[in-house]
Amino acid sequence: MTNSSAYPSDASNFQSWVERTIAGMLSVQKEIQESQLKIQESQLQNSQDIAELRKITSDLVGYSINQESDIQTVREDLQTLKRRVDALDGGNNT
Repeated sequence: MTNSSAYPSDASNFQSWVERTIAGMLSVQKEIQESQLKIQESQLQNSQDIAELRKITSDLVGYSINQESDIQTVREDLQTLKRRVDALDGGNNT
């Protein structure tokens, strides 16, 4: 028979055809499983990357908030110092 995908007529050819068909199916199944494994590994790596980026973002936001708080504290301290200097200047001029 010239067409290997056609159903063979005798038992010997039928067994060979079944074996080739099963081998082909197993080969496709193996390729699919390997592909799925690569996808899962990629998804795991992406999840780890996302978690790391979230931590970095959280750290940066926290740092930014702390910096803003520090800036406000410095401003308040400078205003207090300015009032004291102004008070001292006012006391020395009178």
